[in-house]
Amino acid sequence: MKTYKKIIFTMSLFTSASVMANGHWEYEEKLPSGDVCYYTQNSETGNPFLALGNIVPDSVGEECQNNGSYKRAKDDLKKHPQESEMSNYDRGVDIYKACVAGAETDPGAFGNVLRRYRNKPSDINKMRKSFEYGTHVARSERDCVNYVMGY
Repeated sequence: MKTYKKIIFTMSLFTSASVMANGHWEYEEKLPSGDVCYYTQNSETGNPFLALGNIVPDSVGEECQNNGSYKRAKDDLKKHPQESEMSNYDRGVDIYKACVAGAETDPGAFGNVLRRYRNKPSDINKMRKSFEYGTHVARSERDCVNYVMGY
């Protein structure tokens, strides 16, 4: 009877993905060498970006690019859709737009503003108050500017 030796090659990949509290996505994959492929989201393209730093050897970057980790990172990013970060300036502009929509009695424009704030009840409440101010108090766009600026 012949005996065959079985060689079992196991490649263990330790992966970790998370969406941090501030809304930023990150993905890590540990290589067999002990190094880590670290991906963050490129703010311009929205795609994963391999962020290794300057002191990491080029061989680690090549290994990360050639082992399929980029594809796995991209797949993970699709599982965690990102809400675009909204600045206070953007929010202030939208409060102004809601006020003007109220002053001009244009519920369609108000609906367009509200679509940006799904699942954000506190912001929706601010937009609603601004729309009501525009409907009942504002006589001009200047009144809406004053409302946003707090005058």
